[in-house]
Amino acid sequence: MRQVPIYLFTGWLESGKTTIIKLTLGDTAFNDGEKTLLLIYEQGTTDFDEKELKYLNTKAVYFDDYSGLFFFNDTATTEIYTPERVMIEY
Repeated sequence: MRQVPIYLFTGWLESGKTTIIKLTLGDTAFNDGEKTLLLIYEQGTTDFDEKELKYLNTKAVYFDDYSGLFFFNDTATTEIYTPERVMIEY
């Protein structure tokens, strides 16, 4: 079984979670081009730019509710995205 690190970003609505995720993904000390799956459970006022995410080798998946909380644990999903890390904005 392959181990994938999971980074969880939590906080109040509009507390800067999206901003810190963008800064983290853009930091070459953290992101060296690894394939990242970004699970987003909140839609705030700051959005992710799809072109930028693609450049950063990141696939964003949005959820309207928490029913997909264990989405990344699904075998089919893991095979489709095969991330080297998972980031969750919760």
